[in-house]
Amino acid sequence: MRRYGDRSIFGLIKSLRFPTIRDHEEAISGEEPLIQLIDIYTGFGPFTSKHGESFLEWWTVEKYKNSNQETLFDVEGTETDLSRGKESKFKVLK
Repeated sequence: MRRYGDRSIFGLIKSLRFPTIRDHEEAISGEEPLIQLIDIYTGFGPFTSKHGESFLEWWTVEKYKNSNQETLFDVEGTETDLSRGKESKFKVLK
């Protein structure tokens, strides 16, 4: 059992061991599923900052499109003009 001299949050952080990278090499993302996943997640930040407003409009329309719930504002008249690529990315974000 380990004993920590300093039981504060800073003492716990100091005692943590973080992994270190010893070596790396380039890889083709089409051949590595893990790299594909990393590419998707790293693309979410720039994509949402650029298209966040249109995502919220799309999400609001999608949320009430097939619902029996009444809306406070008219969302049926709101049409979103999206490319297939954007729509598929929005579905992943949803």
